[in-house]
Amino acid sequence: MSQRRGLLKVSAVAGLVSGSLAGPWAHAAESLAADHPAFETAAINAMYYDSAERQLTAGGELIPTLPGSFSIRGAGGSGHSGIAIIEDRVNLAPAPYSAPYLWQLPDPDTLVASSANAAGSLLYGGSGSFGVLETQSLGLHDTPGNSLRLQGNEDKGWGAEGRGLIDADDYKVLLQASHRRQQPWQEPRSAELGQDDSQTKVLFKIAANSLPGARSRQHTEFKYQYSQQRQFLPGMGLTPADWQLNPELVYGAATQDRLKSRSHRYQLSHRVEPTAGSRVFTELYYHSHHSSQLQMSFADGAFIQGDALEQLAALDAAAIGAVSLVDFRRDDDFEAMGIQTQAITQYGRHKVSYSARWHRDKAELAPGLGSWLWQGGQLSDTAESLSIRIDDKASVWSSAVTAELNWSAVTLELGVGYEDVSLERSSETVPLSAADFSESEWLPTAKLSWRGEALSLFISVGRAWAAASPGNQGQRSQQAWQYELGGRFESGRLKSALSLYQRDFDNLHFDCTANSFCDPALRLNQYNLGEVDVKGVELALDYRLDSGSVNWPMGLKYHYTQAKALHSGCLMLSGPCLMADEQLPWLPEHALSLHVGLEWDGFKAKAQGIYRSEVASLSPQETAKDSMQLDLLLSYDFNSKHQLYFRAEDLLDDASPLREDDSGLLASVGRRLQLGYRMKF
Repeated sequence: MSQRRGLLKVSAVAGLVSGSLAGPWAHAAESLAADHPAFETAAINAMYYDSAERQLTAGGELIPTLPGSFSIRGAGGSGHSGIAIIEDRVNLAPAPYSAPYLWQLPDPDTLVASSANAAGSLLYGGSGSFGVLETQSLGLHDTPGNSLRLQGNEDKGWGAEGRGLIDADDYKVLLQASHRRQQPWQEPRSAELGQDDSQTKVLFKIAANSLPGARSRQHTEFKYQYSQQRQFLPGMGLTPADWQLNPELVYGAATQDRLKSRSHRYQLSHRVEPTAGSRVFTELYYHSHHSSQLQMSFADGAFIQGDALEQLAALDAAAIGAVSLVDFRRDDDFEAMGIQTQAITQYGRHKVSYSARWHRDKAELAPGLGSWLWQGGQLSDTAESLSIRIDDKASVWSSAVTAELNWSAVTLELGVGYEDVSLERSSETVPLSAADFSESEWLPTAKLSWRGEALSLFISVGRAWAAASPGNQGQRSQQAWQYELGGRFESGRLKSALSLYQRDFDNLHFDCTANSFCDPALRLNQYNLGEVDVKGVELALDYRLDSGSVNWPMGLKYHYTQAKALHSGCLMLSGPCLMADEQLPWLPEHALSLHVGLEWDGFKAKAQGIYRSEVASLSPQETAKDSMQLDLLLSYDFNSKHQLYFRAEDLLDDASPLREDDSGLLASVGRRLQLGYRMKF
């Protein structure tokens, strides 16, 4: 939300795929690193604050767009392995097996419902065995008619969204399109950025039900989603002197830093009720995603930090002199396709579900380097870029059977799943260590629950497993037994839930995404932390106070996490290292969210605060202090067709740096105000 996404710190091109690369790429990287010994060995760095991904991995609450929120318990908060974000029953990740480090969040403009299963789901195999967030996009039945929305903010940004619906007797069609542009919040001293940040999104759906008199009730729906984003994303920080002068300054050497992405998603869904009490769901899907990034990383052969950063700051202020620059860049393509089916049959009070899934995905990766000359405040490229090509592929088959047995107030849920994963890594440009391997696992689960009038209790146990990615040099899967004890209490307007859980990892994957300042060169790697013990407590309270015509909805969620490695060890020969019985530094112990709302006639207000305790990286000099973010939404419905709303993000406007290390001080976005208008017709 109000924090800048995807901050990356480049410092390990020579160790690109856990040291498995050789040839011209390695020689080029070694020559760049000659004067900077830490270049080859630096690894995962400090956490960044991105509100969305931070809260997903930390177990706090996420509000992608107020109102509406969801939360999920991460797999030890160390990465994405085994956690699935689902939209309309299909994984949003463009390559969940060959590139588990790449996540995609649901579009907040089309999100209408969500539910989290922290213990995972057998339906999605190992990709969701450590946690599933199921979301539903805007449906044809959720759209009362056509609408138009306009929005602007104080940064000269604007947005427009249009939605149209065709409601015929035998079919329905929905089309929604939106576009946003805004000026980057950071400004260069001596050069123009030349373009604004922009985002374009399209959602198209067409659906039809079975004809009257058909033997079986059926529903068929086709969905197409498109998104394109272009963002100015500098990773270079400021010297302390320039930070005091203007925290939002960015040096001219970083004005070419960019992040671009483009996605196409196709899905054909079918639902049929062959007999009374039976339903069959089938989804056929295809997803392609392209992502490219450029980030200036070296000045005169040295990594941009310390003296090199001071040199760039001096040249930027004087607009004289020259320096040779080298960027780290990537140009990646991802693709996923598959078919899945689930049959649910009701036998009296009992229910049985059968599911099967075939999935295939691939990641075509092209990391590289580019040369530039910065002279007189102008930046120009000086040579063709040097890049390599890596192809990762995964083929998956999974199936599951679950049974829900109900006797009076007692329910017993039993399930078993099986998944087989084959992975392959190849390259036509550089020799690679062998990376072709297959894995398979059985996943048993059991849950016993009791329901009373106001109180319900449950206890569960299950096996969770996620296959290693092609970048896992040890080819070790992530495995854990999961135990949970909890209950819910409802009385009148009060709803509460308490859960105690433990995850006993035989091996925990760690990747360099989502919750770390991270070297792009290390994104292809997946590390093994070995045995890790994770214990946690989750508490949720919801209350609605009604006083005549005024309603006050309010809620609280608290998450405590203790995650410790059982043995000391290092991810690489030269570090970074973990100490036994110490909290994993990148995972906050405490996460808290609190929201309070007001509803009166056509006026609605909602405020939410999100707190996260201090975190650190594996680099001892880098920490991110505890953080508090406060968001506010105000809206007024003049009538059923016209609405005016105001949104404020990060009202506290914390002026402290988002990152503070040898690479400079980096600011967060800070407070952002938005005003919008929606018309329905």
